[in-house]
Amino acid sequence: MSTTTRSTSTRGWQEDAWEMYDLVGEERFLAATLASRMSQARLYVGKVSEDPTEPPEAVDKGPMAEALGAIGPSQSGLAQMVQRLGVNLFVAGEGWLGGVPSTMLPASLRPAFSLDPQAGPEEKETSGTDLQDLSWRVLSISEVSLSGGNDILLRLGPNEEEQIRCSPDNVFLIRVWRPHPRRWWEADSPTRSSLAVLRELVGLTMHISAQVDSRLAGAGLLIVPQSAQRAMSLAQDSGEAVQDDSADHFTEALMEAMLTPINDRANASALVPLVVTVPDEVTGSFNYLTFAKPLDTEARNLRDEAIRRLALGQDAPPELLLGTGGLNHWGAWLIREDVVSTHIEPPLALICDAITTQYLWPVLLDLGMTEDEAHSYVVWYDVSEMVMRPNRSQDAIVLHERGVISDEALRDATGFSEADAPEVTTSPVDEILLRMVEANPALVYKPGVNALREQLTAIAEGAPVDPPPRSTAPPASGIAPTPPSASPSVTAPAVRMPTTAVKGPVGLPVDDRTAPDLTKP
Repeated sequence: MSTTTRSTSTRGWQEDAWEMYDLVGEERFLAATLASRMSQARLYVGKVSEDPTEPPEAVDKGPMAEALGAIGPSQSGLAQMVQRLGVNLFVAGEGWLGGVPSTMLPASLRPAFSLDPQAGPEEKETSGTDLQDLSWRVLSISEVSLSGGNDILLRLGPNEEEQIRCSPDNVFLIRVWRPHPRRWWEADSPTRSSLAVLRELVGLTMHISAQVDSRLAGAGLLIVPQSAQRAMSLAQDSGEAVQDDSADHFTEALMEAMLTPINDRANASALVPLVVTVPDEVTGSFNYLTFAKPLDTEARNLRDEAIRRLALGQDAPPELLLGTGGLNHWGAWLIREDVVSTHIEPPLALICDAITTQYLWPVLLDLGMTEDEAHSYVVWYDVSEMVMRPNRSQDAIVLHERGVISDEALRDATGFSEADAPEVTTSPVDEILLRMVEANPALVYKPGVNALREQLTAIAEGAPVDPPPRSTAPPASGIAPTPPSASPSVTAPAVRMPTTAVKGPVGLPVDDRTAPDLTKP
């Protein structure tokens, strides 16, 4: 079986990173949120395009698609693997994608459809193993280790019988890691550079928690003069005075009063003080003592500052933790195109590259392809459904009204397809004519609708157009214009249409400055 492995060792900072992941909720939130967003991408096998700026063309059939289908028979299965790999890359900087033959799996982990229920992990002969027979799972660095010599140890469960010790040649192991800029064979992660901040955040949180517990450690002491509380010196069962003034009884009562509300914060003793009677010479009046330590405001400010540093130091939009910015919900940041291209696509590219170089190409070479043929296929991702582009509908409407963009461009910008286009009932010439008349109603009677249609039709056909003759006909309203030499007895003020020039797709301006004046009879 073809397999590709690289030696790696678990380093101390990776163990610390996983510990911080378990202790700091903000760290877990960032890792889980980005990984879940990554899992929404669609993985596919594609043929490399001749244009390097174009994504690979998807291949749905053939051995290439079957190889990826063996890892995840459905998009939901691939999504689960991408999600866990995303968390491993964010925290420890590396993870493993392992394919184990079903005959090597322990009985408790073997698929329910296994045909040989008696087969056990001791059966390690896997020559000619079918890819469809492999059981794939994502493993962390704590689940894969060297086991002396060249053998590896896979920890697939907490029990010893759920551990597999085998040769690397019997399994597929694909290492996915972020190369360190200084030493490419070592893993790197955004959590690594934030470990100091995470430790500081844990310490501050524990300090504040201890202060809260100190305020819950009972409601303090109420010191009562003995002369005012002589009844408390009587034994409850015998009625005799208590002669034993040992401090042990006081200590026991005090510890019980402090520990009870800590263990059970709903207990009434958290609000009722412990009453202690002392001689009159010790206190002359009722006194109240508290064990609570005032909450340290500075500690809370330091914790807020640590969270801010963590948000700025991680490979994620700071607004996810800080809750600031122009968008009204933190999830809105994850659909912005720049956020997806900056924080989501790089780890997806790492995963696809690892699966391509360590799994897909070796499989295709084993199937008889040449190196050039095999390298023309890659595993790639599609995030087009994850990105919400800016809303350009209003700009598109304005540009369409000005004749700058086409109807198809308008439908595309507003989210409609060509199937939503209306049936064509008018010719393009008539549509242009209507728009020109709407912009300048004076064109109805000068040069007239028919003359204007003839000009537009000729322009559309590429024929030369002569300027129309100057019309002397009266307007359609039947009101004759006043001759220049006439002096009417009643003259209304001249009404002139707005001097606007309409420029349609034909590129010819139409000016109405020659529109006649209208007068009343």
